[in-house]
Amino acid sequence: AVGGALGMLMSRRAVHSAFALLGLLIAVFFLARLTGDPTDLFLPLDASLATDDAEVALLEALGAASPRIEAAMSERDFAGAIAAAAELGPPIDRFFDDVLVMADDASVRANRLRLLLDVRDAVGALGDLSRIPH
Repeated sequence: AVGGALGMLMSRRAVHSAFALLGLLIAVFFLARLTGDPTDLFLPLDASLATDDAEVALLEALGAASPRIEAAMSERDFAGAIAAAAELGPPIDRFFDDVLVMADDASVRANRLRLLLDVRDAVGALGDLSRIPH
């Protein structure tokens, strides 16, 4: 049953977007390690530092999607988990279109990278998406 559901979901754009997102977020993590104090990435997300509309929208979308992904995964509702993760697509696209992640202000930059890592962690709960053939 899981294989059939997975086959159905593989044709969805959300799975392909998730592949691209995970790759991008891994690259962002390594870039952060090269460009700043990597310990900043272990600080909790500070919503007060999110000032751009697209940044706030992603923060809110993540706050809504993350618990739904976790709940669906704990119930083995893989379709529900993927659907919840897919809702992050438009806010992520807007974030990368409108927000300069590598801001001059180190606190803002670290907070934006932390937000992206939190997105990576939420989507990563779906499992190792690199193992799905495409």
